[in-house]
Amino acid sequence: MNPTEDELMTMFRAKWARVAASASALVLAATGIGIFGVFSAAPAEAAVNPNIKVAIKPLVLSDQDGVEIPGAGAQVEDPVRMYVEWDASDANPQPGDSFTVGLPTTGAALPDITHYYRFREVGRSDPLMFDGLQVGECVTAADVMTCTFNQAVAAQSNVKGKMNQMLMAQKETPLTKLPFNANGVETQVPNPNDEPITQRLWTEKNVGKYANSLKRDSTQINWHITGSGRRLSERSGMPAGTYANKVVFNDVLGADGQTLLPDDSTWYVRVDPKSAPNQYPTVARVGQPGINTTYGNYTLERTISADGKSATVTLTRTDGNFDPSINYEIVYSSKIDGNVIPEKQYTNSATLVGDKEGPITSAISYRDPITYTIEMKPGYGAFGVKKYVLGAQVGADAGQIPAATAVTVNVKYELPAGWDPALHPEWTAPEGGANPYTMKVPVEQGVAGVAFPKGTKVTLTESLDSAQLPAALRWQGEPSFSVGSTSAVNEVSFTIAENNVSAVTLTNTAAPAPGKIAVTKKVVGDIPAGKTFAFDYVCDDAAKTSGSITDVVAGQAKESAEIPAGATCTVTERDASVDGNTLVTSTIDPVTVKAGEVAALEVTNTYTPVPGKIAVTKKVVGDIPAGKTFAFDYVCDDAAKTSGSITDVVAGQAKESAEIPAGATCTVTERDASVDGFTLQTSTIDPVMVKSGEVASFEVTNTYTPVPGKIAVTKKVVGDIPAGKTFAFDYVCDDAAKTSGSITDVVAGQAKESAEIPAGATCTVTERDASVDGFTLQTSTIDPVMVKSGEVAALEVTNTYTPKVGKISVTKEVVGDIPAGKTFSFDYVCNDPAKTSGSILNVAAGETKESGDIPDGAECLVTEREAEAAVDGFILECSAVDPVPVKAGEVAAVLITNTYTPAPGNIAVTKKVVGDIPADKTFSFDYVCDDPAKTSGSITDVAAGDTKVSRDIPAGATCTVTEKDASVDGFTLQTSAIDPVVIKAGEVATLEVTNTYTPVPSPTPTPSETPGGNGGGDRPSLARTGADVLGGSLATLTLLGVGGGLLALRRARR
Repeated sequence: MNPTEDELMTMFRAKWARVAASASALVLAATGIGIFGVFSAAPAEAAVNPNIKVAIKPLVLSDQDGVEIPGAGAQVEDPVRMYVEWDASDANPQPGDSFTVGLPTTGAALPDITHYYRFREVGRSDPLMFDGLQVGECVTAADVMTCTFNQAVAAQSNVKGKMNQMLMAQKETPLTKLPFNANGVETQVPNPNDEPITQRLWTEKNVGKYANSLKRDSTQINWHITGSGRRLSERSGMPAGTYANKVVFNDVLGADGQTLLPDDSTWYVRVDPKSAPNQYPTVARVGQPGINTTYGNYTLERTISADGKSATVTLTRTDGNFDPSINYEIVYSSKIDGNVIPEKQYTNSATLVGDKEGPITSAISYRDPITYTIEMKPGYGAFGVKKYVLGAQVGADAGQIPAATAVTVNVKYELPAGWDPALHPEWTAPEGGANPYTMKVPVEQGVAGVAFPKGTKVTLTESLDSAQLPAALRWQGEPSFSVGSTSAVNEVSFTIAENNVSAVTLTNTAAPAPGKIAVTKKVVGDIPAGKTFAFDYVCDDAAKTSGSITDVVAGQAKESAEIPAGATCTVTERDASVDGNTLVTSTIDPVTVKAGEVAALEVTNTYTPVPGKIAVTKKVVGDIPAGKTFAFDYVCDDAAKTSGSITDVVAGQAKESAEIPAGATCTVTERDASVDGFTLQTSTIDPVMVKSGEVASFEVTNTYTPVPGKIAVTKKVVGDIPAGKTFAFDYVCDDAAKTSGSITDVVAGQAKESAEIPAGATCTVTERDASVDGFTLQTSTIDPVMVKSGEVAALEVTNTYTPKVGKISVTKEVVGDIPAGKTFSFDYVCNDPAKTSGSILNVAAGETKESGDIPDGAECLVTEREAEAAVDGFILECSAVDPVPVKAGEVAAVLITNTYTPAPGNIAVTKKVVGDIPADKTFSFDYVCDDPAKTSGSITDVAAGDTKVSRDIPAGATCTVTEKDASVDGFTLQTSAIDPVVIKAGEVATLEVTNTYTPVPSPTPTPSETPGGNGGGDRPSLARTGADVLGGSLATLTLLGVGGGLLALRRARR
């Protein structure tokens, strides 16, 4: 007999009684030190479970390390220990449940003190740990602590625990008990020693040092140097009864991983005056003196060493001395290397300069006084599965299910969050830890599953295999599960309850095995590849089974879905037509389906191609004459080389060809479609493939553009302007495109055309600036011109150029006394393009005469006819004349000065020697003239018989010529007389000087004079100035005359 659900439960309890009995509660103190590698996720929102019981014990005074001080009451700012016990055994705690402990309120509102106590470590989070498993956490705010469970609590029972926390008294009260909130329940809790909380009394402080309490997450230490005004003064060396106004401390950190914080704002001074104790106002910071001057004006200075391990600190009162009734505190901070290390001692010492009592020291360490404990035990449950079958009997007969048939049940489970099998050796995971795993459940029998921890989620599915059944049977439909009040198809999930067996029923249905239809498609004909076919069937069984066989490929057999055995089915093919083909389908006879068999059918489709056509649509762009028709010819590549024409096609009309065999590719050409007066552009016609039963349409576009015209401009020039001048014109037309352009480099007498311009456009032509320097310009009017298709619209534009002229005037100025009536002539040549030239003739001295017209802008060079200006006997010097610019309507004046200077004369001396003197004897002469300059000079090295000429001598001068000593040893000398000579312009005054040398006789008796010794005359010889001399020197004088004439000519041309 199969076990019932009660029997399954009994089996489970017997099996697991030992396990439940061996589970004991474990307690672990959670100090919060270190990091536990455990599940710590908390739910997103905590919901207070009011059924969790919380009890708060009387408070106990303690020191900063949590060491209790029994028998003592608390003052403000004293640390206080609070003990709490909580119990969730009867609260059925779930993940996300929480409980709270709230501190008593004062009834005041911020910024006043709102609670009598505060948690010492605000924001601290501590895990609730059990055997290394985190089941929740407790977090402190300033006035409330909240403890929240996580997923791990789901598998636990008898959950409870204890904790102790550190509070700080912060408000005095005469009450000895205060109302705490114990998870929503107000509870009167006694203050330390059941006494009121009192305010701390002011007492004078000696020079000393202390540090604020450390927390678990502290990264710095706050140090204080204290002392009253009196004690600071005395310790710094002041006589009793006198007070200092400055103290200096040398502060040194211990070698324990600290560094002084350099931020100025972390160094400050606060005071505790006897008149207003326990308020501690800040009076100065480094760099911020006089923050609060109620108790004096103070400054704080400090210098930190390079390594940050020591500092010199100076406190100064600038408006007097330190007050003996004020306690002073210098506050500053040091940074700890890393986080605070529990139990490690951090030290600091300070020496007051002048203090004979030595340094003051302080040490502090972190000892965590906050602890949590928790206890709980795990719970277990199980499940069992029983298999039921509908639609068939279990037995050994044909058509029955064999009793040994078993189905496969798949088991998947999720252990409670945080469950660690290693912490629960009393429990063994099923199938060696496989998840999921399988169970074999025989039909009509039940099987007990393994035990799981309370809260485990189990999911069951079934794997069915009809091969387990006889050929005539098969499983039908989906499996049905039922557990408790839950029913589900295919899959069921449930949660293991403590000390409970979840009974699961699994039901399957068996039915006769069906058959199928298989259709094979046979195709005759060339149709596109990939064509598939579909069939529908309707059967005559009671359910009128119907269905479809789709996506059948030619040559392939494809089966239907299952059809009840014995049914006769009518099969029809869906539309299988192929465009461009006619279709003939074979007959399909009804088919009978047999159990477990496949009834085969073959259906043949025969396809014959349908011919197609070509359709041409003519599209015309452009305004051509109405009624124009178009014609096309086509030739195809089918075996018959089908060809034909499509004629009389009107613009905008589609016209078809005759029939063309499917599959042929045809080349289409358009016959001549030109229109006079238009250019034609035809779109490309690609070869077109004809498909069976279709019309292959294409569009041929003819774009007609009127033949454009042009403008031709002929330039006519009236006037003598420089050769090579070109002209340019711009035009703008009124066509839609606003055609514009230019005709440039037009030569006079030449016609030049524009670019093409749309026919019908009217164009405005303008000439660019055509002015020519030195000419006035008059241009003929240019009327708008219409451009006609294919024609050139001719324009003639006449430019008339009239030269702009000026003149040159020449004024003759004469310097020098020349003969009256002398006139002068001038020639000019200009640089204008025509190279204008001319003459100004017969200009008298002091007279001005003008030239003919000369083009404006020309620059002219005026030259005097110097040969005509020369005057005999004068040296001519003409003034330089620069080129002169000519301006229109003006006369450019030129003044030309001729300076005439009388030509100088010369003296020519001819030496005649009588006597036989040495041949190389030369002679020299000096002359002095009576001109204003007293011209003088010498004529030297004159050989006998030679003539030499003096330098130039002003005309009109009378010169006295003397011969230098010409004696010759052994001879007596007799010289002819030299008369003064008058110099005439341009002439040479000639002189012949005779030297007669007579040898000196030997001393002999004086002979008698020979009668007639002088040629028979009775006078001495004189210098000859007559014809003899001139005749003897004719050649010389002739040469001198020629030379003088040449000299005069050269001077006249200078």
